[in-house]
Amino acid sequence: MQDRTEIIPVHFEDGTTIQIQATMLGGMEKVGAKEDGFSFGNVTKSIKSIASEIAKVIKDVQPNKATVSLGFEVATSEGQLTALLVKGTATANLAVTLEWVKEKEPEKAGKPKSTRKR
Repeated sequence: MQDRTEIIPVHFEDGTTIQIQATMLGGMEKVGAKEDGFSFGNVTKSIKSIASEIAKVIKDVQPNKATVSLGFEVATSEGQLTALLVKGTATANLAVTLEWVKEKEPEKAGKPKSTRKR
């Protein structure tokens, strides 16, 4: 069975509308019937949740630097957009790269005060 894709309108919170190619999941669902388009909110919520879980691991491991690249495909399921986490290929229609850099501790200015009494 081949994946079925359609070009559909997607709305952002700021009112911007773009057209995206989305994979249709779940049988014979007619996505084109949703003429007013879809909200991108479910996709960004999915990415935020995944990034949050990865950030917890990065915080626990505490590397000096960490980069994570994720590939997502946008799909429709039950009348809503959803993000599918896909293999790291150039064919993902949404690539997200997250990077964490450990901040250096600030150096203390001046000499430390001596606590020795004379």
